[in-house]
Amino acid sequence: MSDRQPRVGFYVHYHGMGHKHRTEAILNQLSIPATVITSRIHQLDWNGPTLTDIIGIDCDNDDVPVRGMQHAQDVSALHHAPLWTNSITKRVAQYTRWLDDTRPDVMVVDVSAEISMLTRLASIPQIVMRQHGRRDDPAHLSAYEAAHSLLAPFPESMEDDVTPEFVREKTIYLDGFCRDWKNQPASPSRPSQEDSDRPLVVVMFGRGGTGDVHQTLRDAAKSMPQSDWVVLGKEDDDNAIRTPLNLTFAGWQDNPEKWLSDASVVVTSAGHNSVMELGQARCRIIAIAEDRPFEEQ
Repeated sequence: MSDRQPRVGFYVHYHGMGHKHRTEAILNQLSIPATVITSRIHQLDWNGPTLTDIIGIDCDNDDVPVRGMQHAQDVSALHHAPLWTNSITKRVAQYTRWLDDTRPDVMVVDVSAEISMLTRLASIPQIVMRQHGRRDDPAHLSAYEAAHSLLAPFPESMEDDVTPEFVREKTIYLDGFCRDWKNQPASPSRPSQEDSDRPLVVVMFGRGGTGDVHQTLRDAAKSMPQSDWVVLGKEDDDNAIRTPLNLTFAGWQDNPEKWLSDASVVVTSAGHNSVMELGQARCRIIAIAEDRPFEEQ
């Protein structure tokens, strides 16, 4: 038998930060090195776990011609398969070349139906990460069928009623988990009001959502002048002169723990990672479900 160390690869989707944070939480528990494969690596700062390597591959959303995008959803077993896109041709070659060169013992895919199918076609076993919501479309089901097993970052009690039985049977359910902030530098508390007795409302945004909410936040802060409001994850916009004095846009915070520990209440979307992280911090939370393609919130 070979005594070589097992080789583990992680494909991490580039949209938002949830896939990255979930991977970091898993990597922090591994006793063997692993390689991360992702796109747009310049947008991601991997501060936590020690990795063997981080491999960048072309993004499947870059330089897609209009005529190619018209065919992006022609294949029901794939979510995104446009034609005549050089970056996708290179992406497929880069990924499968790495599989051939490295021969990982297992790939953890979080998440991409296309990467899942490529991994299976390359004859590499994979663990596909589960997500909440109505994932009974052909592309998701094909990825689940291609997987050796499935990993749910949530307990079975939070399973969706619409989930097919074969998916449940292949799923390993974990308790809820999230990245660990303990070894990260603390963020500052509310500016110039550290000893204030005023209630603090923290509004927390990730990088996966869309839409301009600046005026809504201004209106909310104006309606509660007795409270201080801090917005994490967004900068102020061009109308900053209209921002009330009790509202601060703190921008992106890699470690929001200090803000959260001071908060009287935290307002956020009902995304998986946001809810898990706020649960770990034992915050009072108002979760606002956002529209999502698979109704996961």
